Amino acid sequence: KRKDYSIKKENYQMRENGLKRIYRFLGKITSVKLLDISTKINPNHITISSFISVLFGILLVVFTNNPIYLVIGMQLALILDYADGEYARATLKTSKNGHYLDSMLDIFKIVLVYCFIYFINNSEIDRVLVFLNLAIFSIFLWSKIDIGKIKTSVNTDFKEGSYFKTNLLFGYSLVHHYLYISFYLLTA
Repeated sequence: KRKDYSIKKENYQMRENGLKRIYRFLGKITSVKLLDISTKINPNHITISSFISVLFGILLVVFTNNPIYLVIGMQLALILDYADGEYARATLKTSKNGHYLDSMLDIFKIVLVYCFIYFINNSEIDRVLVFLNLAIFSIFLWSKIDIGKIKTSVNTDFKEGSYFKTNLLFGYSLVHHYLYISFYLLTA
């Protein structure tokens, strides 16, 4: 089974603005390349490879003391994170378990990187900033879970995290966390 899947302007509707749009486009290109290789790839393997790229980046930082490897691993993980969903939809292999695995590994990736940065830092100010961002990330996750409960019980069209959008700190998404961590690693 394979859905007709090509990158054409009329078929490709952008759901996000700004940086998310770029990563979704890169994920779409990656999924098309994976489709050219084989349609028998399990989308969960793409999800797991996204997590492994972050782990591999952390290991390279530990052994080389060069944060660029974690930045590259995180950018690759973000592209693969978008690619797994696109690939699953294109091959008609979407599932609730795959969505759950993707969501859980996204959370583990961000928390793992924040904890890694926290423990390798010697500066107390940097540790406080990392801790605050981890707290903000937790609030962001809570807002997504809470809105999900409201969606199912009230049956309205809320946008995820919409009531936190008034405060910019609580409204930034996974992409923004990846980019914030990358920027921090490159400048710290």
